[in-house]
Amino acid sequence: MKINRILSIVLFLMCQISFGQTSTGKLLHGKIRVDSAYISGINILNLVNEKTAATNSDGEFFILAKANY
Repeated sequence: MKINRILSIVLFLMCQISFGQTSTGKLLHGKIRVDSAYISGINILNLVNEKTAATNSDGEFFILAKANY
């Protein structure tokens, strides 16, 4: 019985560690402000994971970001 409890705890901790390392990133929200009236369609590039996004008519964008370690 004691071995089953220890094995269960070790298995639980290993699952926590493995899932903790697979973070895909967070969705970053931003807004571009310029003097020009045409701010929709501006391309944003995340150099770390090479993801791109484009601004909407208000200059807002969403892009997947991940910390660079």
